[in-house]
Amino acid sequence: MVFKPGKMPRLIDKKGRFSKYISLTPEFQAIFWEYTDAQMFNLLISDGIIKRNPKDFLKSPVDYTVGIRDFLQGKRVKVGISSDVHYCASCIRESIEKYGFAYLKRIWTTYLSSDDCCEHKEPLYKIMSDNRKDTLQAIETVLGGRRSKFCKSLRDFSYYRPYREIEYTALPTTAGSIKELPHIAPCLEKRLKAWLLREGHTFPSSLIEDVRLADHDSLIRSMKSHVFRDFVFNKAYRALHESEYVDFHDFWERHSVIQSFFCGVIKKQGLQGKIAKLRSENCSKCLESFCPANQIILFPRFSFSNQLNSFDYKCVGKRVRVF
Repeated sequence: MVFKPGKMPRLIDKKGRFSKYISLTPEFQAIFWEYTDAQMFNLLISDGIIKRNPKDFLKSPVDYTVGIRDFLQGKRVKVGISSDVHYCASCIRESIEKYGFAYLKRIWTTYLSSDDCCEHKEPLYKIMSDNRKDTLQAIETVLGGRRSKFCKSLRDFSYYRPYREIEYTALPTTAGSIKELPHIAPCLEKRLKAWLLREGHTFPSSLIEDVRLADHDSLIRSMKSHVFRDFVFNKAYRALHESEYVDFHDFWERHSVIQSFFCGVIKKQGLQGKIAKLRSENCSKCLESFCPANQIILFPRFSFSNQLNSFDYKCVGKRVRVF
């Protein structure tokens, strides 16, 4: 989003840092007239307006719209970014050369793997100010391509973490190698948990290590309590995919199927994704209303479209429909 620094709506707080809460004032709502669901979602994720992990909407395809709806209606929403104001000098220079102006990129604040710019692989700068006036002045100075006295390179801090490439491990699946695990539908998750509780397993050492148990016997003894805790189950799910445990891959091939789905409340284009579901499950008879593979999500989607239309919000309300 591009705003003149002094016009940024409640973006900088009185202590000179990014506000924990932000709201969209009416004069800026027209910016979103032509946005689709996918564009809106990606924009609010990259800007830190939506706090969720970008992939969480696959697990709950209705829930993610709450943040979008509240923001578009001008309500105060909590932003999911660091409060420190960072910038990359090279990004600003390139933007000025290309567009004639520069703007704040929230990726400088939301990118968590290092203190370097993920595009230029060089240290970010931090605006060191304890009041809103000086911070806004510093932002205006650096966006003009000049150095501010309030700025300091993150390389000069003791906690500086240089950029590093993130390596993704190819995971074995029936469809070949993929970079990310498929999200798992409730029906398949229940079947997998029941399968894990069967006797006769010889689980791989990687699974034992990931769930932080001493040995295979302790894993078997505590499997019932561990497998049904989401945090531990997610670790086990990934460890099994990354392992060469033949029994698991046989189970996955027999019982799972990848289902594409679509969700969204704004006209033109919605968010699309894929989820692993139980091969024998009939989605039309499923009662799990928040499962992405289930067509019942049309009903909560209709509820959200009604809520948007119930407000006098001309930018989005005219374009909301049920798909």
